[in-house]
Amino acid sequence: MGIIARRIEYLEEQAEARNKQVIGDHAACKREIARLTEELEQERSSRAVLIGKKNAEISFFKTELDGLLAEIANTSASSNSAAKSDNSPFVSV
Repeated sequence: MGIIARRIEYLEEQAEARNKQVIGDHAACKREIARLTEELEQERSSRAVLIGKKNAEISFFKTELDGLLAEIANTSASSNSAAKSDNSPFVSV
């Protein structure tokens, strides 16, 4: 009976050693996953900042373009109304 008890203890010790080794092996993987997750979050945040800057630039240029187009439309409308009000068959220069 003593031999069986010692054999069971030996097998339990081996099982505990294997579990510790497996946990140790997984710890390296978990550290790598945590590092990669942190790197991914940093990349996402830097991309979000970059996208915000680019959207601000686009908004600025769109505003400038809309202003220029409105100015061109006003200039065109005023020159068309001036040309229509002139009754002369000749175009004045």
